Amino acid sequence: MNTAQLKQGELESSEEELATAEHAEEIRLSVDKATQLMADEQQGIMVRIRELKQILGKTAAFNRSLETTGNRLESVYAELQDIEGELERIAEDVIIDPQRSKLLRERVDHLNNLLFKHRVRTIEELMALRDEIEAKVAAIGSLDEQIAQKQKERSLLEEKLNKNAARLGVRRRKEIPSLEKEMNSLFQSLAMPHAELKIEISESSLNTNGNDALRFLIRTNKGASFSELAKVASGGEFSRIMLALKSIFARVKTLPTIIFDEIDTGVSGEVAHKMGEIMKKMGQSMQVFSITHLPQVAVKGNAHYKVYKETGKQSTQTKMQRLSDQQRLEEVARMLSGDKLSDAALANARELMMA
Repeated sequence: MNTAQLKQGELESSEEELATAEHAEEIRLSVDKATQLMADEQQGIMVRIRELKQILGKTAAFNRSLETTGNRLESVYAELQDIEGELERIAEDVIIDPQRSKLLRERVDHLNNLLFKHRVRTIEELMALRDEIEAKVAAIGSLDEQIAQKQKERSLLEEKLNKNAARLGVRRRKEIPSLEKEMNSLFQSLAMPHAELKIEISESSLNTNGNDALRFLIRTNKGASFSELAKVASGGEFSRIMLALKSIFARVKTLPTIIFDEIDTGVSGEVAHKMGEIMKKMGQSMQVFSITHLPQVAVKGNAHYKVYKETGKQSTQTKMQRLSDQQRLEEVARMLSGDKLSDAALANARELMMA
């Protein structure tokens, strides 16, 4: 495409010149015949109009309309003189040249083939495509330089990341003892008196968390060996451990809101009460939502919402309702003893809410 030496508007001008070149002989004959009709000394249009002017000129002085008509004939005569001159110029410009016609035909065919090949409609679009391809070729030519620049940028970033990761690792090692101490203290209040958390840190490849690998190890019984949290903890123990961790992390991150989705699964009784106390304390500095089936946890909230479903003829809708004090008392009683509300269940719920 680059060797085609494209020019804006070239196809249109070449097609126009080709049409003239291929019909040069017809054009010359047509122009010669027209010139003859206009300028023939005996029957030409110019002669006839000149005669008309002379005839009307003899009586124009006696009739204003004839004078006006004579003026119009004068204008027509002047216009025909211009046309005659234009025809003479056209005749001079039209040259019968088969070689020129051949070159023009080859050029027009070449341009049309390029348009078809590159699926564009105009020379301007073809030129834009050529410029785009040239830019890409130029970019490929400087690819080695670009790669070297990117490698340099990558090295600088890696150096910066490694420094940040090293600083982060120092801070982690500094904070781990206090986190372990606070977690072990929370275990005491969550009825896990012999539980102990240990955070093991080791070097790893660079990742989004730095270049440290962390393992949370725990033992729940005195004298037992430390094992990974996910492998050794029971359902209830895991719930308590996660609550303890999240309560600390939420405080450090100063989260505005935290949502616990049945984090109290697997616990009950006094342990559930302790977990509710932790969530209640967290609620003093942030908004806490707790989805729970445990009455010991539900009574710790400032507000109680009941989630339920309503089934109609064609659909089922999930709804949520904020309970009044009386409704809350009845709901806690149901959580304690089932749907049948007895005086004992209500009394138990009332006592639990006042604790």
